[in-house]
Amino acid sequence: MAKNIDDGKDGRLLNKRETAARLGLGVRGVEGLMSRRALPFHRISARAVRFAEADVADFLLKTRVK
Repeated sequence: MAKNIDDGKDGRLLNKRETAARLGLGVRGVEGLMSRRALPFHRISARAVRFAEADVADFLLKTRVK
């Protein structure tokens, strides 16, 4: 379930599963991007992380090959 935040961007936060679906990856693929710090994320608690929808969109634009 996505939450809203007020960070001046879109504000929607996605969990790992939602982010994986947006990127066409599995959850392990998202975890790999997290470990390489290629995809920005918010650590809500020791186990919970969230991704700003705008950051996911930016990541897709940055990784596009023309």
